[in-house]
Amino acid sequence: MNILLLGGTGTLGKAILSKLAQTDHSISVLSRNARSSTENIRWITGDLADENEHQKWLKNQDIVIASVHGFFHPKGTQKIDGDSLRKFMDRARGKIKHFIYISICNANLDSSVKVWRIKGETEIHLRRSGMDYTIFKPPIFAETWWKYSGKKAIETGRFFRFGDLPSENSYISVESIAELVTKSINNPIARDRTFFIGSDQTYTDQDLVKLMETFANRSIRLIQLPKILLHFGYYLTRWIRPGISEFLEMMLWLTEHGIYTDDTKVFDLLGVYPLSAESVWQAKQRTKAE
Repeated sequence: MNILLLGGTGTLGKAILSKLAQTDHSISVLSRNARSSTENIRWITGDLADENEHQKWLKNQDIVIASVHGFFHPKGTQKIDGDSLRKFMDRARGKIKHFIYISICNANLDSSVKVWRIKGETEIHLRRSGMDYTIFKPPIFAETWWKYSGKKAIETGRFFRFGDLPSENSYISVESIAELVTKSINNPIARDRTFFIGSDQTYTDQDLVKLMETFANRSIRLIQLPKILLHFGYYLTRWIRPGISEFLEMMLWLTEHGIYTDDTKVFDLLGVYPLSAESVWQAKQRTKAE
């Protein structure tokens, strides 16, 4: 099968690409930065926001996997997660066999967080497209948390959090998500389904500090920062880098609420054994990896 991967250079996209590279599929990856192609991976230099190019990228493709987000794109999430991705779906209609979209577990039209409303609208757009689809809705990536929080806490002995309200979050490994995505390709069991990707384990910041102390064999100080810093960053970037502003809006929400789901049925359905967040963090601490 010919597979087009949108968003193949982020934390999740790299994991999906690594799994796809172990298959017999012919893979194309869209990236804004030029990359060298290999035997079964063809890199396409392009920007999803360039909607005049969509038809060209879809030529001869059977499957599309979308793991894009616009947090770090100059045009933000409304353009990338919303308008351009939906137009891409429209142009894919009648051309591909299966469209796989990785959203987020909190995506819904009633959310107070802009990017989650946008992703919720995109989910509905895909369901109404008439294409065979699969939607995955994971919580926080364990690897992302480690890269930006856990690793630094162990190195510095300080763990920073905004605000003082306790919240619990689920964490899931991108390796587990990538395996689910690969197993869902052209799979009748996964057709026209929306799957939450959950975990039966949640963590508060205090739990995470204790865990990092165990890994590092040292004490780690939990430092609470004022939320006003996030508010300042949100308003400062709102007009110059909307994607960053939308990311900070999401972070503001997370200072008072948890993001989690305990729905794990998809793992049994697709025959995937999920990696626990703790095992991911332990492995990264042992290898000193990002």
